Amino acid sequence: MIVAVGAWMLWRALRSEVPCDGRQGFALAIAAGAVPCPLTFFVMSYAIPRGLLGEGLLFAIAYALGMILTVASLPVLAVLLRSEFASWMAWTAPLRARAATAVSVAAALAIIAVGLLPWIRSTLG
Repeated sequence: MIVAVGAWMLWRALRSEVPCDGRQGFALAIAAGAVPCPLTFFVMSYAIPRGLLGEGLLFAIAYALGMILTVASLPVLAVLLRSEFASWMAWTAPLRARAATAVSVAAALAIIAVGLLPWIRSTLG
């Protein structure tokens, strides 16, 4: 099964064009946002048994505000620097496309290797 998934990923990586309808990014954002932050979970798991609920919540709020600031600043910078960013994106498009293909092929080959490893070990004895 692992080899089949790796082969499918390799086939998909080597196709010339993979269409994207834009909904995948939105679904990824929803899925990532629904997962609780491991650091906040760890801090709250430490704070609650020690009677430090207020301090734990204060940490969680500070952490959330920092994340909001960080995540919101990148789109603002992108809007402010869009003309420079657009020219840079156009200039690096071929390089980024080749790099993405290379990384996808390498990941697929690694998954195929992981899937074949038990078979190779059993064959070699």
